[in-house]
Amino acid sequence: NSTLCYGSSAVVTATGGTSYTWTPATFLNNAFVGSPTASPPATTIYTVQIINNTPGYNCGKTVTTQVQVLPTPTTGFTFSQNPCGGDVRFYDTSSDDAIAWFWTLSPSLTSSVQNAYSFYKSGGTYTISLVTTNSYGCKNQHDTLLTIPTPPPVTVNTNTAICRGNSAQLNASGGIAYDW
Repeated sequence: NSTLCYGSSAVVTATGGTSYTWTPATFLNNAFVGSPTASPPATTIYTVQIINNTPGYNCGKTVTTQVQVLPTPTTGFTFSQNPCGGDVRFYDTSSDDAIAWFWTLSPSLTSSVQNAYSFYKSGGTYTISLVTTNSYGCKNQHDTLLTIPTPPPVTVNTNTAICRGNSAQLNASGGIAYDW
């Protein structure tokens, strides 16, 4: 018996014969070999008729095996980004019992939280990837190409130390409105 994730394949094996006939032949790469590759979309019981007609033998046997197909998560996400650029929040929309997440947010930035965040200093086009894993260990991946505008050069004055009772001038630049 074999267990596989939906969309995957497994090799089923029969030995001891000179010819093999597997049924159902559906979702097998070759129903007439000892070890075909099975890619069923649902749990399937396969029956193989094994014939051994080598000199001194003329016998046959029929055996069964099951290929159990486990669900694969449906992976997806949405995002919201600051229209001025840089700031992007990613929201997992996966279904089918996802319990682990792995985001690739840029070539050098990954995250394993369910909903990720990144600030892109230089903007650009990025392939955002989310791989989810369900409780069966099955994985699925969703990729989206995202173009992020370069954020404006917003600055504030550097840290300033003052004595209690004194004041310091705060300066910000690069915006058109400021809310302190």
